[in-house]
Amino acid sequence: MNRSKKYLLIMLMFPLGTFWAQTSGRSRIFGEMETKYQGPIIEDLTVRSVDQYTPIEGPIDPDSYILGPGDILGVNIITVENLTFLLPVNPTGELLIPTVGIVKVAELTLTEVIVVIKEFIIQNAYRNAVVDVTLVGMRKFRILVMGGVQEPGFVTATLVDRLTDVISEAGGLHKYADEERIRIVRWNGNIESVSIKQFLLGADLDHNPTVQEGDRIEVPFLSGYQPRVEEFTTYNESAIFVIGFVRFPGALRYFPGYSVRDYIGMAGGVLETGDSKKVLVSRLGLGSDIGLADYARPGDTIYVPENIRSRILGNASIIQTLSAIAGLYLSYLAATR
Repeated sequence: MNRSKKYLLIMLMFPLGTFWAQTSGRSRIFGEMETKYQGPIIEDLTVRSVDQYTPIEGPIDPDSYILGPGDILGVNIITVENLTFLLPVNPTGELLIPTVGIVKVAELTLTEVIVVIKEFIIQNAYRNAVVDVTLVGMRKFRILVMGGVQEPGFVTATLVDRLTDVISEAGGLHKYADEERIRIVRWNGNIESVSIKQFLLGADLDHNPTVQEGDRIEVPFLSGYQPRVEEFTTYNESAIFVIGFVRFPGALRYFPGYSVRDYIGMAGGVLETGDSKKVLVSRLGLGSDIGLADYARPGDTIYVPENIRSRILGNASIIQTLSAIAGLYLSYLAATR
C-alpha cells in the first residue's frame, strides 16, 4: 500500500473512531446516570405500586383519604433533570424528600398533602419545577377483633377494607356468634351497631362499613352460649388430634366451645368401619370419660375405634356378608337333603 492510500485510510478512520468514542462514552455516562439516579427509582416505583396494590371498590376520594404512617407517595419533580422518588410516610407522620427536606403530611387529606408538597418543593428547592404527587401504596394497620370469631386478636387491615374483610382475616365467625349485634367502637369513641345478616339480605353497606385506624370490633355470642365459650377460651393453641376410623385423620385447630362431635365432623366424619358409640378421648395423656356432646380442650386426642362387624368381617360390605351367609345356608340345606 503506497503512502497516499495510507493517509486516505487514516483520514477515514479518524472521524469514525472519534464518533464511536463519543457515542460509547455518552452511552456509558448516561447509562451510569440512569442506573444510579433514574433506573432503579422508576423501576422500583412500578414494581412497588403493583406489589402493594390493594383491590378496591372504586377510585379513592382524595378529599376524604387521610394520610398516615405507612402510606407511600410517588413524587415527580420536572426541572433541569427529571427526579422521581418513591417516598413512605415515616412513623412520625413526616415525608423526607431527597435534596429538599422534611414536610409534615400526617392527618391531612390527600388533596391537602398534594398542595403542601408542591409548595414545599417549589419554595425550598426547585422554584421553576413542575411537581406531580400521587398515592402509590396505602398503609396497613392493626385492628382488634374480639368475641365470636375463630381467631380473636389483632388483624391487619387497610382503609378500604370492610367489616366482613376484617372478620374473614380473624378466621370467620364462631359457630355461636351473633351476627346481628356486632359493635364497631370507632377511634373517636363513637359506636356503630351493625348486622351482617342485613348486609347479606339487602346489600346494605351501612351494615358492612369500612374500618378505620384505631377501631375495635366486638362480635357477641348468641344468648346462652357466651358463658360456655368463655369457660373454654384460652391462649393455648395446642391442636386437637382426631385419629382412627375417620375420613381425614390428623391435627385440627382448637376452637373454644366446639364439641368432640364437631371435631369428628371436621375430620370428615366416621367411616363405615368406625364405631361412633365408643369414641375415646385422651386428655393430658390420660383416658377420659368424655362423650360426643362434651367440649374438647387444647391437646385432646380423639380416637374413633373400628366397629365389631369390621373386625370380624374385614372390608366386606353388608351385601357381601349376607350373600356369604345365604350361600352357606343353601349349601347346608343341599347337603342335608
